[in-house]
Amino acid sequence: MCMINIAVVEDEEQYASQIKQYIYRYAEENNAAFSVEVFPSAESFLFADCAFDLVMMDIQLPGMDGMSAAKQLRQTNPYVALVFITSLAQFAIKGYEVGALDF
Repeated sequence: MCMINIAVVEDEEQYASQIKQYIYRYAEENNAAFSVEVFPSAESFLFADCAFDLVMMDIQLPGMDGMSAAKQLRQTNPYVALVFITSLAQFAIKGYEVGALDF
């Protein structure tokens, strides 16, 4: 079984924890293997020396916002799967500009 590495970029600890729980529940129910690393800011994620298969990123983050971080991410890794975590529909169009899969 191949391990899938996931980055969760979310500054609110309760939401980050909830997302991790969903991922691990999915893994258990589907006999999948995931490694999940949480980053509380866009900057901490961008400076991490790790390769990820999937990035789940909040748009409203302290400091650099998720959309700006996604643009920087795409400069170094145009292929990683990117999903935005947001309830703000107005970001949907901009998200597709940086190759986001979904919101």
